[in-house]
Amino acid sequence: MKQDWQGVPIPPGVTARPRDTRGFPITFVTLIQSDGRPDFTTIDGEKILRCVEEGLCGVCGEDLPELYESGRQLAFIGGPLSCGNQNFLDPPMHVECAEYAMQVCPHIVIDTSRYSKPKEGEGRELYQGVHPDRPDKFGLYVTDGYSVANLGGQPIFLANDPIEVRWQTG
Repeated sequence: MKQDWQGVPIPPGVTARPRDTRGFPITFVTLIQSDGRPDFTTIDGEKILRCVEEGLCGVCGEDLPELYESGRQLAFIGGPLSCGNQNFLDPPMHVECAEYAMQVCPHIVIDTSRYSKPKEGEGRELYQGVHPDRPDKFGLYVTDGYSVANLGGQPIFLANDPIEVRWQTG
């Protein structure tokens, strides 16, 4: 992670998000445990559905641009397989929210990070279709739209063709 993640400019929508004990913004889709602590390793399925139903950004939770808006752009973050297949399990984001996440999210910027395994009795597991290994790099996939399909009861986001893909740099 950047040594000074706190020095990365925060997009307006993210500034309003609650913070953890370190001051790190808690994304909209992050699962909040019963004790009120965020579990950054788990996304909240109900909030993913809200993103689908209400057209919300997965990072800040605010409205995404409407489908009919000219020049509409939104972003997804994924590894080479997701970007190549145009299929994403995390919901779309504002481009500026995705740019922020690409700079501060520990899972993205620390190349030794790995997916955490579910703890006994937690009742959570990796989404279907998620490769158990972290990709070698992440791409910020900018597009003008998407559709949603159902993969075994979970939404999968099918992105339109890319306007651009920006790969993470070390």
